[in-house]
Amino acid sequence: MQVTFINKTLSVALAIIGSVWFMPVSFLAGSRIGMELVCMQTGCSRSMERGEAPHASFTVLIEREKGELPEAVLLSEVRDFFAMHPDATLLLSGRTGKTADLAWEYQVESHSPEQQRVRVEYLDSHSMHFTYSASARTVQPLVSEVVSVAHMMLGMPLGLLFTFVIRRAIARVRRWKEALSTEVTEYVAKS
Repeated sequence: MQVTFINKTLSVALAIIGSVWFMPVSFLAGSRIGMELVCMQTGCSRSMERGEAPHASFTVLIEREKGELPEAVLLSEVRDFFAMHPDATLLLSGRTGKTADLAWEYQVESHSPEQQRVRVEYLDSHSMHFTYSASARTVQPLVSEVVSVAHMMLGMPLGLLFTFVIRRAIARVRRWKEALSTEVTEYVAKS
């Protein structure tokens, strides 16, 4: 009785997983896994605590004057920006908000009068997340994460491969189940 229930449950599960309807799910899962593998190779996520260099697109937010909307400035251009705007500060007035051009969103994660930990996000054709520690005139990058559409495109062939492997594995399990069922039937018939 219990073996019959398990066989029926296994048959239903294999039918669902192996069906055409499950194919998009396995493709999306495979694409996501592929994208993560590509990111592991290319270094989408970098931690300065592990000694990795931040991405060239690492961006910090600077207020020209206290209380103004912040501007996005590349980390490599911070010194030049301070030379042109001596009253500018890296300490942000608001706890959350957007930049003047509305392209970047920020959140001050920890705040003291002299130090802030800021998380900056940009979401468009690619996703960028930067976290840094800032005082009035100095910045220390902490985490840099950049994921572009190219990573997703490179992950798609791996998604197709994953889907193919899953379908082949399901077919193999079905054949194994049928062979086992045949052997059990023959054994019972002999007994």
